[in-house]
Amino acid sequence: MRFIKSLFKLRLKMDLAFRVDVFFNFFTQLVYLIGILLLFRVIYLNVSEIGGFTLGDVYVLLGTYFILIEVYNMTFRGGILSLPETVKEGNLEIYLLKPVNTIAFILLKRVNIGRVWRVLPGFILLIYGLKMNDIHTGMNLVYYIISLILSLIIYTISNFCISLLSFWFFEVNNMFYIYDDLMEFAKYPDVIYSGIIRKVFMTIIPVIIFSSFPTRILIGLSNFQEIFIYQTILLLVFLGISLTLWQRGLVKYQGRG
Repeated sequence: MRFIKSLFKLRLKMDLAFRVDVFFNFFTQLVYLIGILLLFRVIYLNVSEIGGFTLGDVYVLLGTYFILIEVYNMTFRGGILSLPETVKEGNLEIYLLKPVNTIAFILLKRVNIGRVWRVLPGFILLIYGLKMNDIHTGMNLVYYIISLILSLIIYTISNFCISLLSFWFFEVNNMFYIYDDLMEFAKYPDVIYSGIIRKVFMTIIPVIIFSSFPTRILIGLSNFQEIFIYQTILLLVFLGISLTLWQRGLVKYQGRG
């Protein structure tokens, strides 16, 4: 824990050295968010709801999506993206020999506190959507936070699995870009997907659950117990896959030699 605190303090000092960059990042995110809002407002001019999701519910969904993505980008993304290059250059020993948990160090070594402002539009949109529908969250807010944390962990582990493929493949960065593109599906209610696409995006590449599941709990569309069970099973599966890849990858790893 002391190591994590020290790492966060160091990153905070580095990020605050570029305050102008922080401001423009926030401004860019705000403009993008306004564009998304206008898009869905146009869509809902002709319909009152989509699969039980009203316009306010969709705003809650979008807010959840932006919170999830930006928290991940701020915390784990940098470290995960750095692993393939570290493996390629044969520098993994630098982390393996440190007196800390190697996986934790890799995940947190590039925490970007300067992105914290980019989370704010997501919170604003979330609150606005709740106000639109006059939703009183109560205990659902607690369950929502738990579900959102589970989504963040699953999303982080699934990205970590991609980075671990660098033990076997020379270039895996394109896989991250593809996964980022697929995450666009998480902006829309999960009910619009059906057939094989829904099955794939609920299990193998579970992008549609990341924001839809927490949102369903918050707006009262789904039972939180069922969602928790599904997310927990999915988390354990991806955790098992990641640990297996990590252990086998270390065996295959050659280092500089």
